[in-house]
Amino acid sequence: MECSNSAPPPASPPKPSITITHLSADATFLLSYLPIHSQLQSTVPSTSVAATPFTLLLDPWLVGPSPVFHPSFSTQSHTTTPSITHLSQLEKSPDIILISQDKSDHCNEETLRQLDISPGGRDENVRVFAVRGAAGKVKGWFGRGKEGKVVELRDWKGAKRGDGVVRVEIPVETGCWRGGRIKAYVEITDHKAIYQWEFPSLHSALGIRFVTRYTPTTTAATPGSSITHTHLTIFTPHGVPPSGLLPYLTHLSPPPQTPTIDLLLHPFTLTTTPPYLGGKITLGIPNIAKLLKSGVEVRAVVSAHDEKKEVGGYVSSRIKTKRWGREGAEREIWAAVLREREGGTKGMGNEGEGDGMVDGKMLPEVWDMGNGESRQFIF
Repeated sequence: MECSNSAPPPASPPKPSITITHLSADATFLLSYLPIHSQLQSTVPSTSVAATPFTLLLDPWLVGPSPVFHPSFSTQSHTTTPSITHLSQLEKSPDIILISQDKSDHCNEETLRQLDISPGGRDENVRVFAVRGAAGKVKGWFGRGKEGKVVELRDWKGAKRGDGVVRVEIPVETGCWRGGRIKAYVEITDHKAIYQWEFPSLHSALGIRFVTRYTPTTTAATPGSSITHTHLTIFTPHGVPPSGLLPYLTHLSPPPQTPTIDLLLHPFTLTTTPPYLGGKITLGIPNIAKLLKSGVEVRAVVSAHDEKKEVGGYVSSRIKTKRWGREGAEREIWAAVLREREGGTKGMGNEGEGDGMVDGKMLPEVWDMGNGESRQFIF
């Protein structure tokens, strides 16, 4: 179907949006993407761009305990019941499931077996993108003949040209809107710490980069007037050292551009164990400060993987934690941006707009989202 060229192009380009929902008090999130955010769609009755969001489910762990290696070594359990306890309670089947770690609090068998991937089932079309180790487990749980639903992600830095980026086209029905055409896709990447002493299998991140392109097709449109929006979410439930992200960020924004993360899902809690048990488990606020001091701009930071879980087994008495609440995290994060210790009370703008500035420096919004809470981020 061709887009009508009778409607004038909009005074301003369409704005995509992402709604983030914290489905648990820990690391399970739902990202819902719309190529044109809902308020704008409602003002243009003639739009034929899909109003159904494209959804990504991150690290689903909703039920049961989470043993690590063996229950006698470490077992974790939720102390706060997730806002949903079965994947069928989601408004729609997720389009994509992302799994960042192979441990059971990220790659949870009992939760993933809730999917109905049988022919004609509710989740028949779901696709799973998982890091090495987790992908093999999920393929085994899905069973023979369904291995094609699972894609193993490759470390972006170590992959051959192009192999480290998985691109998924986002359906937008006809893609027509106000005398133009919308095309959209999401790129998924895996990023691990560089050095072995940084524990790369634990300290890693997933890049989730939405790209939306609007091309006017009206007779009055200026040739070459396409407008592209991008939005980068970094999901790192244990934290990843800056060295693990900077090559990718500077690839997206070469100098003199400033490397930018729109949404950073990162633990606020610093969790440590003795070196023989791995040392630092979650890198907490100090790692966010390091990332900001390395010259990266971040628009919004969301607490991830910070639930005060019930821990049993050998490890339980050997864990130490330092926790930051939202206000304390905000002070530390803003101080890192300003390179000095100050409480900073500048306003951050309206929800979804952000971009609070002090002396020309962006101060990130800092969110500690409650269990079941949602927030919208407009590009």
